[in-house]
Amino acid sequence: MGVLAPPMVLCTCALIYYLAERARVRHYRDFPDRQRTEHDAYEPLKRRCLRNAAWLLTLAYSGTAKTVFQLYNARRLDTGSFLRRDFGILVDGAGANTYDAYVAAGVLALLAYPVGVPLVIALVLRKGSKEGKLTDETFKQKYGFLYQAYKPGFMIWELAGLVIKCFLAAVPVFATEANLRGGDPTDATNGFDVGAGGGFALACQSTLAQAALLGLMVAIMWLRPHKNKLHSAQQATAAAVVLGWVMVLGNVLNVDSASDDAQVVAFDEEEKFRVCFAAVAATMAAILGMIISSFFAGELDASASTAYAADVARKVRLSQSPHSASLIAHTRTRREYSL
Repeated sequence: MGVLAPPMVLCTCALIYYLAERARVRHYRDFPDRQRTEHDAYEPLKRRCLRNAAWLLTLAYSGTAKTVFQLYNARRLDTGSFLRRDFGILVDGAGANTYDAYVAAGVLALLAYPVGVPLVIALVLRKGSKEGKLTDETFKQKYGFLYQAYKPGFMIWELAGLVIKCFLAAVPVFATEANLRGGDPTDATNGFDVGAGGGFALACQSTLAQAALLGLMVAIMWLRPHKNKLHSAQQATAAAVVLGWVMVLGNVLNVDSASDDAQVVAFDEEEKFRVCFAAVAATMAAILGMIISSFFAGELDASASTAYAADVARKVRLSQSPHSASLIAHTRTRREYSL
């Protein structure tokens, strides 16, 4: 279902876009001049379709990438290698042909989602930058959420978050004991687990995830890519929260026993509960702190967002007027709105 969500979103938005265009054509059917116009109610609807499609694809990117990568995550047991997502699918032996068919489809999904979505976003922003459309109100209505919050030199900073999400989704799948230690997963005697593996693989995966998140935090605090310093602080806080949970998972919940004695463990269940409780409390405190800081910064003021949207719509209408230059010059406002 995770892989099917983006196509469903695109198809729905494309259908609405098509119906809006058809309605616009029918609306002007009786007019001699049937040229495309921005003066009707259908164009804003079409722009919203493009914006929502891009926004929903970005929102679903992490879960979709994780689902796609799971196709390459197998677990070797005594009876054979099975897909961790569905132990009814045999990776080798009698089920190799079926699995190969899944892998062929998975390659297309891999190119379309984990690789394709960031690539398309980069191409859209690059094209908009070369054509000078980044400040165009129509372009901003469609794709402004991807770059408006960042400084001019960091227009593609949104891609940094997508790359980190993709990396975190790929680490549990590809950072396996077989890949890390060079073992042969087909060797029934000495082969390592094809999938996550034991303590060695978990330790390496946790280290890689921590390094990626720590690098993101340092980059945010050093570069401060957002126009609003508060947004950079909030993104760094969110990265710190995820980093904390990765450390809890790797160093507490999934830690190996402290000795070969099964009765001696590094953390018992009560201690794990206490650590998780403290982590949840810290997470809630961080979220509450971000909400309070946004409130005192005026970012939760609905009236400001409504006024900003009205001002954008007015500028779009004026930009399409025959006398747009003079109208904008006489109606320009100095008020600054914050989203």
